[in-house]
Amino acid sequence: MTTPDRPTRVGYTLLEILVVIVVMGIAGALVIPVVGSADVLRSQSAVRTLVSDIMFAQSDAIAAQEPRAIVFDTGENMYTLVAVPGAAIDPVTNVLYDPFSLGKDYVVDFDDGDYGKAAISVVNFDADNSNVLLFDEFGAPIRAPGSSDPTTGGYVYIEDATSWYYVTVEGMTGQVWTQRVSK
Repeated sequence: MTTPDRPTRVGYTLLEILVVIVVMGIAGALVIPVVGSADVLRSQSAVRTLVSDIMFAQSDAIAAQEPRAIVFDTGENMYTLVAVPGAAIDPVTNVLYDPFSLGKDYVVDFDDGDYGKAAISVVNFDADNSNVLLFDEFGAPIRAPGSSDPTTGGYVYIEDATSWYYVTVEGMTGQVWTQRVSK
């Protein structure tokens, strides 16, 4: 007994196409909010990078037994980690080498794309709008190179489109903490 040959199907039915479109629409609805929060994650990455670099400068001062400074440039949206071998802070001559970027200077530029739309908007150390955070050879924040006067502390404000991030450094201890405030 032979069965008649059925014609082979060449395309998709309307129902199959609709199911695929609905599934893709649901997947897109789930992905779009995640993609939209990518800038927030990048801004948070800027804050985490700053906090880790403050801690690195502090521990490097202890390890090298030499003062270290972080010099902020709000106009250029960047900061530089600097060795302070004498009485002056020179971010051009005494810039540290970045141990994580083989041979590059330790300059962190928030405009390089890795940090979304994060911007260093305010830097204020020692209550005089100083743009320098300085650690002595013991890792304690101090007012000026060669000084043993402790700093009063200070803060750095980083902002993005939706939030302000406050990075505060305690004067006597050098303790660092952060806070996020929605705009």
